[in-house]
Amino acid sequence: MKNSLLLSALLIITAFSGCSKDDDTPMPIPKVEYIAGQQLHSSGEFVASLWTNGNQAFLTNGNFESSANNVFKLNNDIFVAGYERNSVSPTDPTEMNKVAVYWKNGVMTEITDGSSNAEANSIAVSGTDIYVVGTEYNTTTMRQNARLWKNGTSVPLHDGSNWSIGNDVAIKGNDVYVTGNETIGGTASAQLWKNGVRVDLPFTGSSSNAHRIIFDGNDIFIIGAHSEGGITKACYWKNGTFHPVGFIAGGGSYFAMDGLVKNGELHLTGFGFEGTTAKPVYWQNGTAQKLAETNGAGYSLADIDNVITIAGILGEYPAKWENASPVFTGATQGLFFKIIYQ
Repeated sequence: MKNSLLLSALLIITAFSGCSKDDDTPMPIPKVEYIAGQQLHSSGEFVASLWTNGNQAFLTNGNFESSANNVFKLNNDIFVAGYERNSVSPTDPTEMNKVAVYWKNGVMTEITDGSSNAEANSIAVSGTDIYVVGTEYNTTTMRQNARLWKNGTSVPLHDGSNWSIGNDVAIKGNDVYVTGNETIGGTASAQLWKNGVRVDLPFTGSSSNAHRIIFDGNDIFIIGAHSEGGITKACYWKNGTFHPVGFIAGGGSYFAMDGLVKNGELHLTGFGFEGTTAKPVYWQNGTAQKLAETNGAGYSLADIDNVITIAGILGEYPAKWENASPVFTGATQGLFFKIIYQ
């Protein structure tokens, strides 16, 4: 983890050694590492948490289970998307008490009322508009539906008659992109919605899911998975063209959860099964590398000062890797879902 105090000191030294007292050039603002996830609370519930340069803070009072699934920064504001249950975690996890929420600078806003299960999976902000993507159970059609909320108001992605999931939202220029999947004709198919219009993503096999959106210049990458021959396999789409991703010989199903492009190379993280054990995996330009031999997963990655940093879980604890080497495992049960460095 980067030492922000040391970085600040170095910046100050550089500024004073290279500038006269009349130089009004502003000093660069050090970047900050933010991680959204969950940590076990003294209440016994897993509770939404935000780590800022390694310092963990709960986002609720801990009375009920909650989760921070995604984090986004705009200027000096920090936005987090997730959920909080409105009662003690039920024995039946499908019981209707999950409320989709987001936090702005630690202040929570409820998007749904808890009358049906809902969860916010991703958040993006443009100007004064806050876009949240997730999933809500439709009590009329009795289907789980992908949802896009703009400033708290639901923007329909389809008529609700099909099962669907909303995974990610991203903004490029004036365009709003949403990924997920929709079950059409009995087949769960990866979907991209651009400004509310569905774009089918081609794939091989029996089903697919579009998980994460990343931009590299004018290129749009969508990270996901497809099922083929009874095995789920990582894949990605580049500008709508399908690309499979390989795993390790003899392995079982494997999933890509997040990605980034650096110097023309695609970096992915996720997990893959060997037997019944899910193991964290890192891909660089299509070549897979296990991050550990124990149960775990990579959920997100970021380029931190030219170091590819992966955040996820190892065993029952939050974990980080730098350039595929382990650097941190938490002392308290929990997990890291999303890491950014801005």
